[in-house]
Amino acid sequence: MSLYKNTASQKWIVFAFNVSDNEPLAGDAANITGNLRLDGGVADAIDDVNPTELEDGYYAFDLTQAETNADLILIAPASSTASIKVIGVPGAQYTTPITLAAINAECDTAITDAALATAANLATVDTNVDAILVDSNDLQTNQGSWLTATGFNTVVPPSVAQFNARTRLDADYFSWATDTVATVTTLTGHTAQTGDSFAIVNGASGSVATKTVVDAIPTTAMRGTDSAYTGTPPTAAAVADAVWDELQSAHVTVGSFGIIASEIAAIPTTAMRGTDSAATAASLATAQLDLDTITGTDGVTLATAQALYAPNTVVPPSVAQFNARTRLDADYFSWATDAVATVTTVGTTTTNTDMRGTDSANTVVPDAAGVAPTAAEIMAAGDVDGFTLEEAMKLCLAGLAGKLSGAAGVTVTIQAADDSKARITATVDSDGNRSAVTLDAAG
Repeated sequence: MSLYKNTASQKWIVFAFNVSDNEPLAGDAANITGNLRLDGGVADAIDDVNPTELEDGYYAFDLTQAETNADLILIAPASSTASIKVIGVPGAQYTTPITLAAINAECDTAITDAALATAANLATVDTNVDAILVDSNDLQTNQGSWLTATGFNTVVPPSVAQFNARTRLDADYFSWATDTVATVTTLTGHTAQTGDSFAIVNGASGSVATKTVVDAIPTTAMRGTDSAYTGTPPTAAAVADAVWDELQSAHVTVGSFGIIASEIAAIPTTAMRGTDSAATAASLATAQLDLDTITGTDGVTLATAQALYAPNTVVPPSVAQFNARTRLDADYFSWATDAVATVTTVGTTTTNTDMRGTDSANTVVPDAAGVAPTAAEIMAAGDVDGFTLEEAMKLCLAGLAGKLSGAAGVTVTIQAADDSKARITATVDSDGNRSAVTLDAAG
């Protein structure tokens, strides 16, 4: 038999027989007791006072974890019944430490070091966490140094409410493609026709002459404006190119969208916008190095160490600056109620659907393929002869530490480590060879 060091739920078999005829003795469990000697020490009575009878003179003592915490253990059983001798099977044995090799010896499939990597690194993680706690306390202890630190941005950007007060939702902006202007007060380049001005055309008189003149007008001529442009109008592509290729230096009018675009382009891409540029530490060790840079590994305060961690010096617009270049929501043009003072007609007006509001906003969900799996996902994964990693470990743990019954018969049952169910049920012959095995890895 194999005995694991410092491990509970193990048994030691003893054999009782009559010295007068050497026949095995049954029914003597209540009279059998035993002592253990750990590493040649003093005799200690076994906590399991009387063993459990198996058959044919064999009995089994249940051992506690403390009773197996030695390299060499000797058992000295005895019976109070006359002429009865009890011996250990074996009488003494060396224990086996629980190692990865020992576990693999009991499993059908070997467990690799990679499977234990998380447990092996716990000491390193604990060290890093302790170091982070020390630096966190340093930040709190030296928080007065924040009052003397310089170079930090102190301008408060507009709040959401302030921003909403001076902007509109995309759907509320005027659309030249679908919306209607309520009132037009003046048309530049158009002479209003009043009274009988329609009655005389080109010096002719009468409706017949008028019809003749009108019929003679080319169908491509512009009607309705005295000074209409009759040349070939620019294409939509040409208009778009003229707008988008306009030099940035030409936009100098205060308050125009062109100068606002220029100012936006001048903002450094490294400026802090919310948490867009916030970085996540690759590991606890990296976070520790960053904290050492902030606080100084030699105990210096934040005010002294700030030269090693240069702050952002780009100042965003203040509320007053933001207000100077935007309007309150009520001041924006409303096509439903506001009047247009002047409309200048052109030869041809085309519909432009390029970049209106957030039409081209990205709506794709970010890829989450790089997110690390959870411990539960790792345990539920894998394929060890058809079992997940969690199921394989349950079967191995039962085989190593589960209670065993029926060892003397043809059906051997090994309980789960928590004794909740039978994990392994095997049909064996008299030599202990398995002919059929039922495994239950659920639960």
